Amino acid sequence: MTIEDVEITDGAVVPQPLNHRCWRQMMQGNFIDVIFDCPYDMHELTSSRNISELVKALNDNQKEILYLRAIRQWSPQKIAAMRRQTDRNIRKVYDTLIESLRRKMYKRLLPRYESDAPLTITQREFMATYKAKEG
Repeated sequence: MTIEDVEITDGAVVPQPLNHRCWRQMMQGNFIDVIFDCPYDMHELTSSRNISELVKALNDNQKEILYLRAIRQWSPQKIAAMRRQTDRNIRKVYDTLIESLRRKMYKRLLPRYESDAPLTITQREFMATYKAKEG
């Protein structure tokens, strides 16, 4: 870092804005997204208690694959290369994981859905779709 990269304001040394996602989020006040930006704390990123509990209950292997595939949008090939596994195995683990999360979410929401308790539009659509798929 050179002196040109630093701005001195009221005695505080502040680096020039970097073109990085985390920096932009912090400057917008989205500290929570930056603080919990890791596989093991990603359950903190949602305000839905159901989703948070389901993700928190996953084992570390599942959390890592879910984080890299769903949040970081990495391809199965990239994840496989990093983990020294086959991309077929990554796809299988991810697909099994997603189906398991859907099944658990369905079971959690079913009593509310059947009793016409308040659900969000997304939750209602999920329930209708999953119920139709289950037959």
